[in-house]
Amino acid sequence: MTAGDGRTLGDHLTELLLSDPPATATKAVMDWASRQSPPITDPGPALDEFRARARRDRARAGDLIRARLSEDGGIEDALTAVNARGVPTALRLSVLDQIADRLEPRHVRELARVSARQHAQVVLRARDILVRLGTAEAMYALVRILGRRDDEAGRLAVEAGVELGNTLPAVAAVRAGEAPDEIGGEDLFYAALALPTTETSSARSAGDVRTIVELVAADVDAALQASGRTVGGLSDYEQALRDDVHALVLAWRLARDEPLEGRAVDTVLRSGSADDVAQVVADADVNVSRTVATRALDRSRRRHERFAVQAVGAMRGLRDRDDVRRELRSTMVEALEDDELDVRTAAIEALATDADDLEARERRAVALAYAALPTDRRATVSSGLGQLGREVVALRDAGAIVDWARGASPADASLRAGLLAEALQENGLALDDATDLLATIVMLLQVVGGREGESIGGVREIALHILGAVARNPPHVEPLLAIPGVLELLGRSITASDLEAVHDSPRPLLVAGLLRTGQSSWLAADEPDPLVLDQVLAHVAADVPGEWDDIVRHASERVRRRLLRARLLGLALVLRELEQLERAEREQSAIVLSEQRDAVIGALNDAEAAARGNPGLLEQLAFVRQAVVAVASSDPPDDRSRLEAWHARISETVGVRRHGERLEVSTSDDDVLSLLLEADVMAHGRDNLSPAGRTAVRRDLVDLVDGLVAAGYGPGGPHWTILAKHLRGRNELTRLVWGSWSSTLEDAAAETAAVLIVPGGSHEAAMRLDALVRRLDDDGVNRVADAVAPTDLETASLTIGRLLRAASRARDGLRERVGRSREAAARRIGEELRLPLRSIESTLFGYFRLRAALTELGWRQIAPSLGDLISREQLDPQRQDVRGDVDAQQFRVRTLGLEVDGEVIDRVIVEGVGKEGDEQEET
Repeated sequence: MTAGDGRTLGDHLTELLLSDPPATATKAVMDWASRQSPPITDPGPALDEFRARARRDRARAGDLIRARLSEDGGIEDALTAVNARGVPTALRLSVLDQIADRLEPRHVRELARVSARQHAQVVLRARDILVRLGTAEAMYALVRILGRRDDEAGRLAVEAGVELGNTLPAVAAVRAGEAPDEIGGEDLFYAALALPTTETSSARSAGDVRTIVELVAADVDAALQASGRTVGGLSDYEQALRDDVHALVLAWRLARDEPLEGRAVDTVLRSGSADDVAQVVADADVNVSRTVATRALDRSRRRHERFAVQAVGAMRGLRDRDDVRRELRSTMVEALEDDELDVRTAAIEALATDADDLEARERRAVALAYAALPTDRRATVSSGLGQLGREVVALRDAGAIVDWARGASPADASLRAGLLAEALQENGLALDDATDLLATIVMLLQVVGGREGESIGGVREIALHILGAVARNPPHVEPLLAIPGVLELLGRSITASDLEAVHDSPRPLLVAGLLRTGQSSWLAADEPDPLVLDQVLAHVAADVPGEWDDIVRHASERVRRRLLRARLLGLALVLRELEQLERAEREQSAIVLSEQRDAVIGALNDAEAAARGNPGLLEQLAFVRQAVVAVASSDPPDDRSRLEAWHARISETVGVRRHGERLEVSTSDDDVLSLLLEADVMAHGRDNLSPAGRTAVRRDLVDLVDGLVAAGYGPGGPHWTILAKHLRGRNELTRLVWGSWSSTLEDAAAETAAVLIVPGGSHEAAMRLDALVRRLDDDGVNRVADAVAPTDLETASLTIGRLLRAASRARDGLRERVGRSREAAARRIGEELRLPLRSIESTLFGYFRLRAALTELGWRQIAPSLGDLISREQLDPQRQDVRGDVDAQQFRVRTLGLEVDGEVIDRVIVEGVGKEGDEQEET
């Protein structure tokens, strides 16, 4: 190939190279094969030949590249191959690798042009070459050409350009506003193009730099005009360069009143984005800013779909141009009625900048346009509308008012809160809007923080007004109290009389909410409202959030004593429920297991009735029955013998004698303690005893504990330390010991009051209190509360609170375990059913495999599965054959049926199910 043949290297490569051949012979490959001489008709050889041609063509492509690089103009021609159509990425990278060391600064523009739209790998390779070339134009190409991409490669190119710029003298000169003789004009120009406007303020005001940049810009613009008049027009790179040059001219205010300035304005208005237009309007000379804004806001232009974004950009720029904005105010007021949402939004924001200077009709127009915006859009502009609050509030549009108020900043939150309060007082309150309005008030108070003034006090009053109105309508209360911060707001100023005024139905919700947030200062009165206090006591007894301990610290002595009484009653109730749940857990497992067994045996009875006449299946079902009966029997096989042995050991143990239902201990022999610990394991541990066996052993354990306590082994007894060291880690046994000890006390209430006032919370103290409170009746609770000295009320209440929380957690866990007992029984039976069912399924596997194979071949079963129940309404005489009770309401599927291509070959036999669920015997 020679340079004079009229075609570039890229043209030859495009003609020569084929894409990677497909994995299989596609229509395209076969079309190609049919055009060969002679034609190839077999797909296999066609694909092999296609791939072979591709490999040969690739090898020739490499030869072409190397040959062209040795000729004049070869580097420029090779660069065109990077952008050639149809060239694989690998070959583009190969071209760049072969010419990288021969590229010079004059090649920057072409390198950036051909690589900008290529695969990310090509862009990154070009990035590395541009960094090596290290010129200001290379920096511009990285930041403004390759950096236009919105992918990772574009981002990396920008980063590389910025790093390169930090090393270039031209960039440092532009940042400093200097023009050293040793730095060329083009370098200063490209540095100015690449740097953001914020970094060129010194250069824009320096005469020498401005003059050089303006001259180079004019030369570059002239060259671009000439290129644009050619047949090929401007390349992508040249179009981007033209736009950047013209943006620079306007931003730097160059070429004032010259044709270049006019072309720059035309470029911005022809293809500029909203950001481009906004920047020009904000930064350009006043005449240019006025011209661009006026043309962009022209009615016919801004209502054109293509140019609406430029109108938005112009109004964004006008927010920073006091010298131009007022001249275009009437045009922006007119834009408030446009159909385009972005245009209306931008007009609102721009006009709000001059809110204090707007006429009354203009202020109302802005408020109306704001209210007409969607909620999400109002949220984006409300922060700038602080001075238009009265107009917004006057519209009586709750949604607009709330969105406006939520745009508050610390600087104007007080103002907005005051206006909101005035509006509510003047215009009344719609309950449907109350939640949003109160949430907004809370938000405003939180924004203001500690800088509270009179207006904030007024807002608090209106918040209580909202509460009073809403609280008389129970459906509104829950969403009201769910507002973050509302309870804290109310709690700081609410009084007992406020709560008394609240309707009976929502009062518990309000009181509970106030208590949960620690808002209880209103309980400090000696005689708080009895209705309110009753609600407090009810909640304290029912649940125990940790924050409620603060109530004790704020309440008066009388209230503290009543709170202590309520907590004691609550604890007694929880402990009683715990005892019931423990008993249920011990007894329920046997009951549930029996119920599950009966259900499975009932199903087995039905299955055996249906299997009459099939001895093999009946034998398999018998194995299932044996498994179910074995797992669900009341006692494990060795239960009886183990219990007999246990009772024999009790009667034979030295120092232990039976007297009716009690065991009396008359010796301190270690055998007694060993017997006690063994009984604890059998009754409470993992011992494999039946529930009935555990119950029997536990009765003996209780009697044994009572005997030991009576013999001085209980708390406070002479032998207590001997028993105590064996109780660690044995919670059930420990509870039995303390319970037996408490039953020996003459006055449990006095002992409880004494224990309550001891600070701290050891495990022994907790177990002692647990046992004592279990013995208290309502009279005992009152005696305990009255016996505690005023100075000890806080300690006593906090101690009970800790115990109540622990007991509540234990109760909740036990509730869950009792609820899971049915699942545990089902798992036990399931484990035993596993093997018998697997045996039956193995026997029937061959039949179901046959059915599956027939289905694949077209002989399909009609019914999904045997044994299904279908209703009378589902019967189809064409597909089902009814046997037995034809008048039944339900029918059991006895055979699957057979059909081919929708035609029934053998109908499904179904059998009527009697009232008791039994199938009628087939005759």
